Formats: sequence, structure tokens, C-alpha cells
Amino acid sequence: MSQVQQSMMAIDRLIPLFSSDTEESQPVETQLAVLKCQNLTLIRGDQTIFSGLNAEFLPGERVVIQGASGSGKSSLLMVLSGALRPAQGGWFINDHPVDAMDDKNRSQYIAVVDQQSKFFAGTLRSNLLLAKPLCEESLLWQLLDGVGLGELVRTLPNQLDTDIGETRRLFSGGEMQRLSIVRAALAKTPVLILDEVTAHLDPVSEQKVLSALRTYAPEQIQLIISHRVQAVKQADRHLVLKAGELQEISHG
Repeated sequence: MSQVQQSMMAIDRLIPLFSSDTEESQPVETQLAVLKCQNLTLIRGDQTIFSGLNAEFLPGERVVIQGASGSGKSSLLMVLSGALRPAQGGWFINDHPVDAMDDKNRSQYIAVVDQQSKFFAGTLRSNLLLAKPLCEESLLWQLLDGVGLGELVRTLPNQLDTDIGETRRLFSGGEMQRLSIVRAALAKTPVLILDEVTAHLDPVSEQKVLSALRTYAPEQIQLIISHRVQAVKQADRHLVLKAGELQEISHG
């Protein structure tokens, strides 16, 4: 049922690309002041994943969201990214419903990195600059060095202009995952979603990545799904999704 729902949403988002007379969505404020989910309810088939969730996130906050497998933590953020539609309520940016945004506007506010690294034919450079093609190369190297990949990229046959296929051959899965994090971070969106992306990193690499992200975008809201205690140490807040309820756990 989950796959069918996501497939239908994908089709809905593809259809406008084949039409020349689709309406342009209205732009919202550039500066994100607050991100909220209000009365958020998600139903799959005859199962209610969660109901009436409410939460608020402010610029600069890093929030770790945890919960048992199947609790709905990934689904919660998939509603934010537009991959799922809620049955009721929704996410709001500056009181503007995220559901009302088209993909282009949504991408100006939200970047997502999940567990599966996705790259396309071309060079490493073209893949990393996919969301921000005019980004200065110095910023790209800053992030690569920050996540511990700068030295490795410099050893590639053509460095940033190495074919992505060659890069895949020479890099480990964890290193390719860090590349996908760099690509999303370069967009410098107000909201960054990291869905279990550090699960395959050793603790030292994980801390390096999280530190680099905070340094690069200190005002960014970072929502992290993780089972790793290390990620919690660098978090401002810790939320647990349990039995359909979102609970905040104190640092104590």
C-alpha cells in the first residue's frame, strides 16, 4: 500500500511536466521563520500511522527523531518533503502550507538525503552541483574537506571532473553517502532532512559530517532520523515517535 501511494504521488508530480499551461505556484517568503506540523495525521490503508501530531522547529535547531522500526518517523518527514500526503493537517513554513507548494518552491526550502545514494551519468562535479550549478568551487572543497573527503577526491584521476562511474568504483558505500550529503548541503536550504544517512559511518566520520554541516549552515533546521547515540550528542532536541505520539525527551 505504501509503494502504491508513493507511486501515485510520483505520477501526480510528473503530469504537470507534460503540460504547457500549468499554473505557476505563488512564491512564499524567502526567509524561513518557523517550521510547524499541525494536527498531522497519516493513514495507510486501514492503518493510522500517527494522528494529530504537532511540533515546531526554529532556524538553527538540529533535532533528532527516533523511534522503533515502523513507528512512522520516516513517513513523518516524507510528508514534509512531499513524498506522502497526509489524511489531515500538514506541515507549514511561515504558516504557509507546504502541500500548496509545487516541487520547485518546495526544493527552495527543503533538501533530503536518504539511505540510498542516487547519482546520475556525468562527472562527480556535475552530480555534486546538481541543485546549485553556479556554486563557487571553493565552497564545494570546503564541504568536501569538512566531511573528510577532500583528500580522497584530490587523488581521483581527474578530481572533480572524474566520471561518476569511476568514482563509484573507487569509493566505499559510506564515502558515496557522504558525497550525497555534500550535494544536499550545497543547496543550503532552510531545512535539511537526513534519514539514517550516517548509519553506515563510523563514529568519527559521523561526528565530522555533523560538525561540517553545522559550520556550513548554522541557521539551517536539520531534522535527523538516527538510531545512533552519537548524533544525539550534537542535537538541540531529541524527539521520539512512539505509539503514534511525538514525545520530546529532555537532555537529562
